[in-house]
Amino acid sequence: MALVLDSYTNYNDNLTVFMVAQWTSWENTGGKGHWGGGLSMSYYAATGTDNATPYSYHTETATTVSNTASYSTLANITITNPNRGINTPYLDMIAYVTNRATFVQYLADDIVDVSGGAAKIAGNFKIDRMAIGGRLRGAGQVQYSNSATDPNNRMYIGDIGEVVVFSRVLTPAEHALVAAYLKRKWFNSTATATDPVPSSGTGLAIDVPEGTGGFAGAVASGSLNSGAPLLRKTGAGALALRANMSDAVGSVMLDEGALALSGEALASRAEVWMDAADAATLTMNDQDKVTAVRNKGRAGGSFGACPGRESTTVPYPTYLTEAINGNGALVFDTNAGLQLSSYTNETSPRAVHIYAVMQGHGGDLAVEGKGKWGGPFSLYDSRQSGDDHTTTGSFQITETLTGDTGVNQSSKYMGNTGRGDVLPDGGLQQPYLFVAHQENNGALFAYEWAETDVEKITAFSMASTNAMSSTRVNLGGRSTTGGALQWKATHNSSNRTWAGYIGELVIVTRKLAASEEAALLAYLRKKWLAKGAGVATPPAFLSGLYAAPSLAGTGLACADGTSVAVAGAPVALASLTTAGTVDWTRTWDGLNAADATLFSVAGDVSLGAVNLDVVPKPKKEMMVLGWGGAALTCPTWTVTCNGITTGSTVSTRGTGYWLSTGGTFFFIR
Repeated sequence: MALVLDSYTNYNDNLTVFMVAQWTSWENTGGKGHWGGGLSMSYYAATGTDNATPYSYHTETATTVSNTASYSTLANITITNPNRGINTPYLDMIAYVTNRATFVQYLADDIVDVSGGAAKIAGNFKIDRMAIGGRLRGAGQVQYSNSATDPNNRMYIGDIGEVVVFSRVLTPAEHALVAAYLKRKWFNSTATATDPVPSSGTGLAIDVPEGTGGFAGAVASGSLNSGAPLLRKTGAGALALRANMSDAVGSVMLDEGALALSGEALASRAEVWMDAADAATLTMNDQDKVTAVRNKGRAGGSFGACPGRESTTVPYPTYLTEAINGNGALVFDTNAGLQLSSYTNETSPRAVHIYAVMQGHGGDLAVEGKGKWGGPFSLYDSRQSGDDHTTTGSFQITETLTGDTGVNQSSKYMGNTGRGDVLPDGGLQQPYLFVAHQENNGALFAYEWAETDVEKITAFSMASTNAMSSTRVNLGGRSTTGGALQWKATHNSSNRTWAGYIGELVIVTRKLAASEEAALLAYLRKKWLAKGAGVATPPAFLSGLYAAPSLAGTGLACADGTSVAVAGAPVALASLTTAGTVDWTRTWDGLNAADATLFSVAGDVSLGAVNLDVVPKPKKEMMVLGWGGAALTCPTWTVTCNGITTGSTVSTRGTGYWLSTGGTFFFIR
């Protein structure tokens, strides 16, 4: 028996795994534990077992129960622990990081821990399936036949207590903390470890000087001995508080400076997110060329140097700060390109969903090498040979002139014969939004300009029988053998490159919910086309959701002149007190006003004057904060959006303070 999880993905080169288990039976023969594994990671499209496919991971490939191995094409590590046997609980810790892998096995406190030698690794993981109780093969299946003792079985016989997986390598302090927790829980151990940010019964004081920033990731909970605050923040600098203090009895006192309340950012739902308007993601050289653009999506990595035909290196694009609707964009001139290698798409159902904002210049679409047959971007499997229009699994756009009516843009998917759509004259002079969906053997393409009805997008569909397969994303042109850009030399007739601006590119492997796609399109329309009722702020699922720190048992007291910033979910507090005038900033995704509340206070609220800045401005009324006790004062409010007065007001209604965006409200009882 085994269980398989399909919601965890890992396409980067970092992985840390903890597993507590014990063998209860084992014989040196297949089907009876031999070569079995308690934990396995692989991917749906794998064509072999987990030790024959790239970037997989499993444990317990052993010839004796005292041996444990972690095997993948990243690194193979085997350790021998003679003290381990049947019915002996053990804790495995395996960590992979660029060019290094380590394996540690813990037993009880009186047994010496055993470590595996470091092994070199290269490349990224490719994980979208995880199993406990057995090892994986393709299609997310475990290696189990009809008979429980079949010699081909690679199953685990024993107990599995806890599995913890991180898509990163822990710090030594974090590793010690997790290991100590698991030892105490499962081995009845007395092992201890120190929290990364400890506090004592007399409270913790953190001073953040002016012009600097601080971070508090964990604060010990529990009652205090002397009535001192659980946490006192001093100094004119800003402190990011992301601690879980839901069980703490005490208070957080903000004496000076700023306090930012937001949990760790979760990864973006998009695997690829290139936003040229975000100058902080760009790297420029001394020739003002863009040499790298950081991928803000969960696949990580950066768009960087791009190989061309015959091992040439494609020149870099330039950058224009106000290219499209006042936003910066990458500028391509048919002799420039960038490549991303951290995104792979070989997951079931091998779907892909693309959203892009571009503006074509055309180059000379009548002449090969100067724009004809080129395209703004392409996806390609670097293990393939041949130009993208001849290979299965790839995606590319081809542009040519079509008389005086505009540009014939043909989107070809998965190597299938594509269908073309004519972009009007504006396609060369105005920005447009391009959308592509591929799933369930079909594809849909859509285009939209500023003049297009926001509710109607010109679209066409086509059939596709080939599965998506890509390991490279190229900007500036189409792809060929090995994932190289189809560029050989300036204006060479074999070039299939493109001229124009690329503002933003979003690639999602798993289909967005209808509400998510609506929010994404509204954001792109407002930001790049200056149209629609949306906001130019990325939706939370794209930028990365923030979890709120849990302060449910803790009061917050803010001194005169201090500031508090809230991002993410509303923050739960036991009580809230401010003195004099304080500044509050609320940043939210602009979608549902019910999510814009700053605080949910279980007890009493006592406020002085509050300067409240809400970004973006809500279109409907929103609750600023609510309380379960009593409001002890009548505060005064000044409401702005990005520092600009909005005319909004805050008033008391029931057990909450509500922000009204304008107009006159009559309450009739």
